Amino acid sequence: MKRSHIQKEELLMMLTEIHDQLEDLEKTLDRNLSDYRKNKTKEQSLKLINCESKIFKLEGEYDKGRFQALDLTQNTSFTNKSGMKLELGF
Repeated sequence: MKRSHIQKEELLMMLTEIHDQLEDLEKTLDRNLSDYRKNKTKEQSLKLINCESKIFKLEGEYDKGRFQALDLTQNTSFTNKSGMKLELGF
């Protein structure tokens, strides 16, 4: 009976130690993930700022008349010069 009681106490101590280690791990993970999230948010914000500045630059060029859109009718890869007509059959 005494041996059984000692084993239960040892097991309880081991489980308590595991619980403490898991709590420490949880705190470390929370801190690291929080730092990671902050870094990724900062990186994404910088990318968005860079994209925004490029858009403003393109809008400025467009407003000045320097921007020339693609004219698909003049692009030879989109026109059919042979006059061949395609029919869809069902």
